[in-house]
Amino acid sequence: VKSIGLNGNYTYSGVARLHANSNNIEIALYPNPVQSHLYVQLSQPVKARLRATITNSKGQVVYKKGNINLQSSNQIQIEVLNLPQGVYNLLLTNGNDYTATGSFIK
Repeated sequence: VKSIGLNGNYTYSGVARLHANSNNIEIALYPNPVQSHLYVQLSQPVKARLRATITNSKGQVVYKKGNINLQSSNQIQIEVLNLPQGVYNLLLTNGNDYTATGSFIK
């Protein structure tokens, strides 16, 4: 994340790996910043159906989709074309034993 101060100086945040709370399943979000479609790549399949929730920097839910089945792929594609520019948080969960989070910029 690039942070620009009022004086024009900027800094970049560090790179962080994203880890799920069980099964050591990692996710990668790309491209970042995103234009029209966000891709979520999981390091391995999650057997149960997933739910994706995106919140904006104010914590407001701007996208929600349930019943995502990943049996044939480890990738999710989310259309974010209608989201305004900003910083967003993604939460993936199956409601039982898997939760992963990540942030992206639009």
